[in-house]
Amino acid sequence: DDNYEIWTVDTVTGARQLFMFSKDPIEDLAWSADGLNIVYSAGMSDAELHQEIRAIDGSSSSAIGVRGYTPNFTRDQGMLVLCPWTEANASDIGYIDLEDPDLAVTMLAKTQFAEENPALYPDDHFVAYETVESGRREIVVRSFPDGKGEWQVSQDGGARPFWSPSGDRLYFQSLSNRWLYVVDVSRDPVRFSPPRRLFQVSRQRSIQAHPDGGFVSLHMWAGQEQGGYEIWLNWADGLKERR
Repeated sequence: DDNYEIWTVDTVTGARQLFMFSKDPIEDLAWSADGLNIVYSAGMSDAELHQEIRAIDGSSSSAIGVRGYTPNFTRDQGMLVLCPWTEANASDIGYIDLEDPDLAVTMLAKTQFAEENPALYPDDHFVAYETVESGRREIVVRSFPDGKGEWQVSQDGGARPFWSPSGDRLYFQSLSNRWLYVVDVSRDPVRFSPPRRLFQVSRQRSIQAHPDGGFVSLHMWAGQEQGGYEIWLNWADGLKERR
């Protein structure tokens, strides 16, 4: 109907279950590291925009009165990294301490250019995000939470960065959203390899790294009405077999 809904899907059995619904738009869901909570942005208008945290077992929920998009939990769930929304509608990267009663936003990347889609490193040491500072959308990594170190890791544009569960790789999509790229990551000293093109993806809406080394992708079913999706596990293995 007119509801916005959150569903859970068992990737082993395929069982789907409605988790919650709302009249307000729901965007940018993210899991906590322990899988017990989710966070997302909600609100019918910019003035009502806020963040919500819900336990996946339905036992608790809380509204965080900070306007912004793309929230990410830190590993201990003590902070949220997000794109704060301002009256000037600038797109920057910042974070809030959930124990701070004032919920003040500390800016991590604030320029006259758009910075979007932050992705936290598995142990919170880095945050990767998109920036158009060079005139083209590129992927930049910044140390977290001090923000002192900064590295551009894409070379010919990039979008929607995400990390491998072990943190040894950073993935991002091409600007056409048709190719997936990977950068090897080392911590001591900090190094990022030149990006390598992995494989082509078609009609892809969302992709994340799976702990077994493969990927989980959210696809739209061919020939189905808008809103039908399927989840493919380890679909990159099939590409290797056909080579």
